[in-house]
Amino acid sequence: MKDAFKFCETLWFLHTREQANPKLVTPNARKTLRTYLKGINAYDEFLKTRYVYSYMSDPDTISLNEVLFGDGMKKINFQNLKAKNGVKVAYKAFFDIDLCNILDTDERNSKKIWDKLIELFKERHEIVHKGKVTEFSEDEIRRVLGSIKYLEDCLIQKLINHELGCGSGPFFIYNRKQSL
Repeated sequence: MKDAFKFCETLWFLHTREQANPKLVTPNARKTLRTYLKGINAYDEFLKTRYVYSYMSDPDTISLNEVLFGDGMKKINFQNLKAKNGVKVAYKAFFDIDLCNILDTDERNSKKIWDKLIELFKERHEIVHKGKVTEFSEDEIRRVLGSIKYLEDCLIQKLINHELGCGSGPFFIYNRKQSL
């Protein structure tokens, strides 16, 4: 999830554009970014960093990358599914993709699987850090892990569809290289 998020930086805030201009040139895109960054307490740092890179051709993306991922700063928690700095909120803000709705073709079932996935993450933490034993059956674990594969496939497809070339964009090329 983290690799796809970072690799698809050219698609960040594409959903908030009124036209095909460089990202963050519209008020909607800037408001979405401001709301998100304020929510994770990174807005002031972004503004300071953007000032440093304001002379560059894409100061927004450079500044976002530095604030979100640079120098040990991990503002987005890709292992936390529901916190304000968790992966779900980040994907919604940057790509307008609601991760909890794409775990299954049936939206209600997808939400149930999302809840199970959160439980599984919590249990994993308890097992690793406290030596607890899981309450999940083997079948439940397989079902939830299978839904993660489904989520990955849906996510790849959604990101590919964001590209104007529908399959010729950078993520498609990256994904093909990974599978070789």
